[in-house]
Amino acid sequence: MLSGKGLIVDDDSDILRMLTRLCKKLGVHVITAQNGVDAVDILLSTKINFILTDFHMPGMDGGEIVNFVEQNFPEIPVFVMTSDLDGLSERIKKMVFVRRVFKKPFPISAIARSLIVFSPELIH
Repeated sequence: MLSGKGLIVDDDSDILRMLTRLCKKLGVHVITAQNGVDAVDILLSTKINFILTDFHMPGMDGGEIVNFVEQNFPEIPVFVMTSDLDGLSERIKKMVFVRRVFKKPFPISAIARSLIVFSPELIH
């Protein structure tokens, strides 16, 4: 069983619901945001143990969220979701705190395994 608090960022409400259900089953409390601006507000006001973010979103996208985390919270592990791996910059792929990149559509079990393996600080 896991514990802690995760931030899930995606402009697709169906994906937010699906990932929220998964995290609750794993024992992780989840806060969701549908855009990067809301995600930054949450990061500035709440202790977060991991971030799972879509890369391509209108407005402030996942790349900008990753850059914000790099500058302000590099200790927070980040997981990136994208439907276009080619659009993901090499710089982001190489960032140490970006633990894994998921190509959409992805098996939900891959997210669960990655949270367990790459976020040991969440293990209860």
